[in-house]
Formats: sequence, structure tokens, C-alpha cells
Amino acid sequence: MTNALFPKDYFAALQQVPLNNRYADYSNSAAARAAQQRSVNRREYQPGDPRQSVDWRASARSQKLMVRPQQDAPTRGLVLCLDRSASFLLESEDRDFAQRRLALALGLRCLQSKAELTVVAGAQFCTFKSVAQSNALQDFLSELSTQPGADVNLELVPKSFSADTLVLLGSPWSSHEGIAQASFFATRLRSLLLVSERECNLPHQKLMLQHASAEEQLNVDWHASPPQSRFDNYVETQLKQLRQYGFDSASFACPPTADAVKLIESSHEFLLH
Repeated sequence: MTNALFPKDYFAALQQVPLNNRYADYSNSAAARAAQQRSVNRREYQPGDPRQSVDWRASARSQKLMVRPQQDAPTRGLVLCLDRSASFLLESEDRDFAQRRLALALGLRCLQSKAELTVVAGAQFCTFKSVAQSNALQDFLSELSTQPGADVNLELVPKSFSADTLVLLGSPWSSHEGIAQASFFATRLRSLLLVSERECNLPHQKLMLQHASAEEQLNVDWHASPPQSRFDNYVETQLKQLRQYGFDSASFACPPTADAVKLIESSHEFLLH
């Protein structure tokens, strides 16, 4: 299913990116085997245990009422965290398109590798369990509102949840408070700060401004401290903060919205790892 957000050439370009082995054959991975091993470690029923935790087969074998420990939840493959706040969306259609295209690329690769995918988009939380839900993932991303929403909120994620990798797709203006505890849910943290085309081409020396009320033309000389240099320094500060939270962080220059192929080509290394 193609549209302006996900055109035909986008999928053609994505097919040229080799599928890595990070989630490959997840059902036979060490994490899955560990989860399976935990599933056989039943214990005897205790007053207060929820009825749905009773393992009736294990109970029949042991002639005692046996329950599954609550930590039996299997490890998921990937959590995608998408900032949909005003600071991310306003005046930056190219950033919005880049985020959703990268999210679909990462999500499809996860599902194709037989791993589970969870998406936290602002205040929305959704899980996709198989490649059969690829169209549902595309629909979910296509239907995300372009109106300012919420910062990423990991409080939506169940406390028992765990994943191999968590990826944050945000902007230099995103708040990091909601993802400060990301290491609680995943063993590997990655973040990509999406920089709009406009932010990549700020004035280097002079900036012409117009006073909003007086309509006077104002000449601002930025020669001593060019906006681009100041912005680049700010981005680096944001990246350092994310690294303090345990993220492997980088910035990404968003291509024009019409060039979906360039986005896949320029994010090739990120998709591979």
C-alpha cells in the first residue's frame, strides 16, 4: 500500500538494505530460550495469586496447584519511541516525514526478523507481533496526527516489559524527561535527533528580521556567533545529555519530503545497526 508518505520507490529502496541478524530467528535466540526456560519454573500456588496465573497442565502433572511467575513475560525485540510534541512537529514537515519513514523501515525489519515491535508515539502505545501486521503498522504511522501531541511517555509501558533495543526518534528540541528511565526497559538504547532542512541551512553571518508589530526591518549581524554554529553546539549538547542516559546518539539531516529514496540511502548505516 503506497501513498505520499510511503511511495513505491521508498519500499524499493528499503529492499536494497540487507536484513541484519540482530533480531534474526528471534524465536531461537538466547533471550527467547531464557524466557521459555523461565516458563517451566512454576511454583506452588499461594493465597493472593491471580487466577489467570494458574498453569492447569503443570498443576495436573504435579497434583498441586501451580502458577506462572509474573516475570514470565517474553522479551520483545524493539521499542520505537516517537516524539509527537509541538517542539517536534511545528514548522517541520520534512522532520515529520523522516520520522515516520524511519519508524516504518525499522519496524518492518524487526517484524521480518520474527521479533515483536512496540511503538510509543507520544501518548499512544501499540504492539505488533508478526510480519502479518506490517500493513497495520503502516496504517498506524500514516494515521498519526500532524497536530502537536505529547512528548514520549514511557510510563505507558508496563513495568514488566523488556526489550532488546529501544530507539528514540526525536528532534534537538525534544524533552528527554520521558525517556530518562529507558534503560529499565531495554538493554540497548539508540537515539536519532532529526534536524530539519531549514535548521541545516541557518544564516552564517547576517540575518534579516522584521518586527512583528512595527513592521520595521532589523539587521542582525551574527558574524561573532553565527546561528549555524550556535545551533550545532546546541545539538551536540543534547546528544551528550542522551549519552548520559545510556543512549548511542547521533543527529540526522532530514532530506526533502519528496525524496523518500534519499532518506533510506542516507540512513543506510543506522538501519543496518
